[in-house]
Amino acid sequence: MLVIVAAGAVALVWWAQRPAPKETGGEWSHAGSNAGKPATSASPSVEARGGEIEQKDHAGKVLWKLKITGTFTTDKNLGTVRGKDVQWDLVKAGGKDWRAVAPEVQVDYSAKRIRFPSGARVAALDGAVSFEAGQVEYQMDNGKLICSGQPTMRLRGSYVRAKEFVVDMQRRLVSARRVRAVYAR
Repeated sequence: MLVIVAAGAVALVWWAQRPAPKETGGEWSHAGSNAGKPATSASPSVEARGGEIEQKDHAGKVLWKLKITGTFTTDKNLGTVRGKDVQWDLVKAGGKDWRAVAPEVQVDYSAKRIRFPSGARVAALDGAVSFEAGQVEYQMDNGKLICSGQPTMRLRGSYVRAKEFVVDMQRRLVSARRVRAVYAR
């Protein structure tokens, strides 16, 4: 789920940098600098509040839909997106629905990094599975998701907590340091 969240954040960078963005249910405004941040680029920034991304099959049936809420500011020259009070709802056809919540997200497209410096929480809406971590970073260049700050995964009453989880998407490998696990009986 965090990978889909990261992909949604990357899509926001692309969306904000394309010519003449169109409003798709969110509110758009153009600001002269990085909306309260020190000006580090001469380009105007784009601010978005919410939006939706969906994928359909060839027959037009929705395979999944990602609804994003929160406030996002992007800088075209720097290739960055910053989000505050963000929530992603992923609805999949015939599958689990997920929600991810983070107080803050930072996307640096040139560095190929997506960071959740204040943590993130991801959960299946049926309550069966959840994951949370104090800090999360997705490295787009090598497909690694690094979770630190007491990352915890819960599955139907059981949980695994570690000092750090590293998910290597390319090798399909999860590694953890200093693990503690409790399972439900």
